[in-house]
Amino acid sequence: MSLLDAKNNALKGFDPKKDDPNAMDQIPSGKYKVIFKGLEHKASAKGWEHLMITVQVLEGEHAGKMDFNRFSLESPTPDNIVSASIKLIAKLAVALGITLKDEDWTDYDTLAAAFIDGKGQAVEMELSVRENKKKPDFPYKTYNFSGIPNDPFNSNNAPEVDDSELPF
Repeated sequence: MSLLDAKNNALKGFDPKKDDPNAMDQIPSGKYKVIFKGLEHKASAKGWEHLMITVQVLEGEHAGKMDFNRFSLESPTPDNIVSASIKLIAKLAVALGITLKDEDWTDYDTLAAAFIDGKGQAVEMELSVRENKKKPDFPYKTYNFSGIPNDPFNSNNAPEVDDSELPF
């Protein structure tokens, strides 16, 4: 893609006189086939410890767009949000074919490390987006992940081959 093409794509529907250049072009509600890019332990400049799930849309109108889901499992995050986030992590692990062990839940780093083998795998993401009236640039999002049955690119679906089955 040329610089001119990139400029034309970026400025489509953008009014530099009134629009915020930092506003993200959000992925709308829907079901998407995505590539899991990682689960990372992050810390903000103000010291906020959190996890971040990163995915990239594979197909359709929003192909190539990235989505970042940040959340904390620590106080002052309300218990119901922590519980929902833990369930989301467990659901993502199953979708990626990852079996989480108790020791993976020791801290953010061990949890992130448990997802390393899932990088690059495709999963289905169901995204629900709704307006945040206080911060319109940061809508409320809920996620659900599931595996893609018989996905030939998922290493968990690879057939087992015995040496005796090889032609050489």
